[in-house]
Amino acid sequence: MTSPGAACAGRSGVAPDLSEWWKPCWRGSIRVDKTPPPAGEPRFMFLTKTQMQTLAGSYHYGHHAKIIRDAKAISMLHEQTLSVLWQLAHATRGKILELGPYVGGSTAVIADAIHPGGRRLITVEMGGGYEAHPHLPSKDIIADLESNLTRFGVRDAVTIVKGMNYAPETVEAVAGHLKGDKVGLLFIDSDFEFERYFGLYTPFLNNGSFLVFDDFESEGAPEKAALVKPFVERGIRDGFLHDLGVFPWGTWVGQFRL
Repeated sequence: MTSPGAACAGRSGVAPDLSEWWKPCWRGSIRVDKTPPPAGEPRFMFLTKTQMQTLAGSYHYGHHAKIIRDAKAISMLHEQTLSVLWQLAHATRGKILELGPYVGGSTAVIADAIHPGGRRLITVEMGGGYEAHPHLPSKDIIADLESNLTRFGVRDAVTIVKGMNYAPETVEAVAGHLKGDKVGLLFIDSDFEFERYFGLYTPFLNNGSFLVFDDFESEGAPEKAALVKPFVERGIRDGFLHDLGVFPWGTWVGQFRL
């Protein structure tokens, strides 16, 4: 059976656009959260795994195909995951926070989805160098990040916060850049204390905010998967995470439930 999302893509000839959620071709498969939202906040839609698979498979066609193809050269993420990031960034009405951009492959894709348009991507990178990286060595990570964003024409859509994810001054800087706004998409691709990072930035999330966590499964980084996977599984079981699936090369996608 053809999903509503696939039918929509077939009629338009381009990747389905989540900002068009209210149109009839999507209405049949959207699951709306039944929990009353906090006072003054909008009700958020919770998507289905079928919809996410449709979005993930759209990386080779549509208006975001070129940026995904070009950015893949400086990203360790699969094209399907980059497609999901682009679509979710384009759809969300909140600001976007990324922890661990490295040299900016995923950052460029996310920024392309919101540029131009006035919305901001805030990305946190501790900097330094990683010349021993097996695929993308860097002598100066921040400089390479800046250079890549400029090359892709999206530098003005990105605020780079230099620092450790868990440092109080980093969290304060992120809060300052958010200016009271909530984060509609949180992407974490970072080492060390994953659960601690999530806890620090949870206050910035809304009910229904999109979450993308790399290394849920990873043969190359089993020590990271050992932190991410148990946390996600517990979150799904305890009800504060809504599962939208695991995409090629082990990236988990979901939504936050208050």
